[in-house]
Amino acid sequence: LRIFVDCRYRLSVNGRVVGCGPARFLPAYPEYDEYDLAPFLRAGENCILVEAHHPGAPNFQSAPGRGGVWIQGSLSTGESLDLPTGWE
Repeated sequence: LRIFVDCRYRLSVNGRVVGCGPARFLPAYPEYDEYDLAPFLRAGENCILVEAHHPGAPNFQSAPGRGGVWIQGSLSTGESLDLPTGWE
């Protein structure tokens, strides 16, 4: 799973925390974090949760403007996995 969140976030799979971020980056050169979710997945349906906190003002942990999330995944077969993202 590749994830870019321009503010603080916590990634969980099936109730277990997998990682936190974001990775440090220069605003002109954003970078994404990458995680192997295989050890956290189980047969059947799985829940992938991203909790993001954007303070509403630029600081060393968030970019200016509204927060945003980008997620992309792939399967071990090399097939791309489309993961819809949204805010609650």
